[in-house]
Amino acid sequence: QFMGACTRPQHLCIISEYEPNGSLFKFLHRSNIPMTQEAKVRVALDTAIGMNYLHTSRPPIIHGDLKSANLLLNHDFHVKVCDFGLSRVKLSAKLSIGSKLGTPEWTAPEVLKHSESNEASDVYSFGVVLWEIFTRKIPWEDVNPMQVIILVGFHDERLPIPTDIPEWASELIRDCFKSAEERPLFRDITGRLR
Repeated sequence: QFMGACTRPQHLCIISEYEPNGSLFKFLHRSNIPMTQEAKVRVALDTAIGMNYLHTSRPPIIHGDLKSANLLLNHDFHVKVCDFGLSRVKLSAKLSIGSKLGTPEWTAPEVLKHSESNEASDVYSFGVVLWEIFTRKIPWEDVNPMQVIILVGFHDERLPIPTDIPEWASELIRDCFKSAEERPLFRDITGRLR
C-alpha cells in the first residue's frame, strides 16, 4: 500500500523501509513457498488499492514502472508499492512519458510506442503482475527486451493466459490487456478482487 511521496520538485524525499519478505518478484521466482488462492488475491488487492490511491490523488499520480520487483511484501505478505523513479503527476488529460521507459516486459504497448500514457498504462502493467502471480513465470522470459517492444508495442502480442488459472483471474488479465480506452480503472479492479 502507498506510504507517502513528496511531489514538490524543490523537496526531494526518499523514504526507505525494510520489508522482510522482499519483493514480489523475488518471492514468486526465487522461492518454492506455495501461495494459496487467498494469498494471491490479497497481493493483487493490496496492489490495486495502492494504485487506486495514486490514481485518485489530487492531482493523480501515474506510477510508470509497476512490476513485481516494485511491490514489497511485509511480514504478513501485505504489499507496499515502491520505486517512484518514473512516476509523474498528471497535470493534463494525458501524460507523455517521452523517452522514459519502464521495464518492457511489464510496460503497456502505448508506452512502448512512446505514445501518450495515462492511468490505463499502469492497469496494463497490473495485468502482467496478475499473470505473474497466477503462473509464477517471468513475463516474456525467453524473449529479449527489444523483441518485447516490437511484439507488444507494434504487433499487439500479449502474454498467453493459461487455461489452468481461475476464470475470474483470466478475465481480469484479459481486461487489463485490452486497448487503453477499454481497460478498467483500479477502483473497478479493487471491487472485482473483493
